[in-house]
Amino acid sequence: MLILCIVVSFSDLLISWDVFISQNLMTTRIVGGFLILISASIYLMEVLKSDKLLTFHKSLPFWITFGALIFYLTTIPIFIFKDYLYNSKSYAYTIILNISNYFLYSCFIIGFILNAIEYNKNKRDIKLKT
Repeated sequence: MLILCIVVSFSDLLISWDVFISQNLMTTRIVGGFLILISASIYLMEVLKSDKLLTFHKSLPFWITFGALIFYLTTIPIFIFKDYLYNSKSYAYTIILNISNYFLYSCFIIGFILNAIEYNKNKRDIKLKT
């Protein structure tokens, strides 16, 4: 998937070199988003099949994957229909993008906090055993 993303990025860069500085490369963003969705889905399927099913919500990779999955599920359609949403009089583009960013970084924060709590708990348990 990484090689596919690199190939798509370079080809998009070569095709739209004139707008590289002034605009985002939408094809790269959309293909990259789909590849992240596929990777997140594979990770979540592995978690569901593993023995860590009861404690997966305490792990940092779960919260990062969950936040990225929801973020890209909401922003890919926004980027596809950007011209229609951005030019309309409503602020749907900005509102959805802001809410998606808040959700993504909230998931990161929750993951870091839960991971720190779990790390300190394990560290304390190891110290008590010795």
